[in-house]
Amino acid sequence: MINTIIFDLGGVLIDIDYSKTKDKFKILIDEFKTEIPSISKIGEINKKYEIGAITDEEFRRLYYDCFGFSLSDIVFDFGWNALLRDFNETGINLIKKLKKEYRICLLSNTNNIHYKYCNKRLKDENLADGFNELFDLIFLSYRLKMKKPDLSIYQHVIKELNVLSNEILLIDDLSVNTDAAKKTGMNIIHLTDNKTIETEVLNFLQTCNS
Repeated sequence: MINTIIFDLGGVLIDIDYSKTKDKFKILIDEFKTEIPSISKIGEINKKYEIGAITDEEFRRLYYDCFGFSLSDIVFDFGWNALLRDFNETGINLIKKLKKEYRICLLSNTNNIHYKYCNKRLKDENLADGFNELFDLIFLSYRLKMKKPDLSIYQHVIKELNVLSNEILLIDDLSVNTDAAKKTGMNIIHLTDNKTIETEVLNFLQTCNS
């Protein structure tokens, strides 16, 4: 029987469009007439930030080193957060319904700037406690110093939840993450269209718990 449901954030509960952040930074790069930073170098910085290996200040400074110019924190964060689009209202409402019967958790590869921004938006949208109002437990890559799809993060979550892995349902939009979770014995839903989240989750639970 499923007793715990774990949701991913990006691509599941909020839409992501990486091109929006690229476009914002490209405008600034063109304005300052500097070269476009190496994609591999930017990717390495992002990875370090996502596992909490660097602070917000170090993260911004490493970007500025790549850009060849500095920005105010407000301007930089505006561009960095641009990739975070609309919340999936169907998913948010589904969580509110499921909380009556299941323990609901969040497991996300994310970073401090993005998480704080999303949390503030939730509070502004009438969820007084933000993520804490939706989730019983919150697992974030930058706090745990590890990220999906590493097996270690799933094993940590199972241990913290103190339940059997087959009592957990994990919902993620990336197959590499659901494939890894499946190796631990978790039930998984690879969500390819987050607009179908309610139908897919409720059907799975009905089948599993019948």
